[in-house]
Amino acid sequence: MRITNVCPLGDLDIDAIGLTVPAGATVDVPDVVAGRAPEARVAACEVALVVAVVARDHEVAKACREEWGTLDHGEGLLAQPENWVPAKTVKAAKAGNEGGSE
Repeated sequence: MRITNVCPLGDLDIDAIGLTVPAGATVDVPDVVAGRAPEARVAACEVALVVAVVARDHEVAKACREEWGTLDHGEGLLAQPENWVPAKTVKAAKAGNEGGSE
């Protein structure tokens, strides 16, 4: 699977395959290393939990923690969406249409 380093801090090491990936670069890694992204609700639930804790709303915080534990947090590199995203696929231009627009 092709994934892209989107880490704002720069290069990232993939120790499992002995590779350093520069910021903005795309690399092909085994699917098991790429993994899968967390479901979208994870980030929203984390934000809601922080807001509830800051507001000292213990009931909402408790509900957020309970929900958070039931969500799919992903696995592998894609479980870190602040660092890795699936690479964008680029369609090849049709023959005779080198500009890429249709």
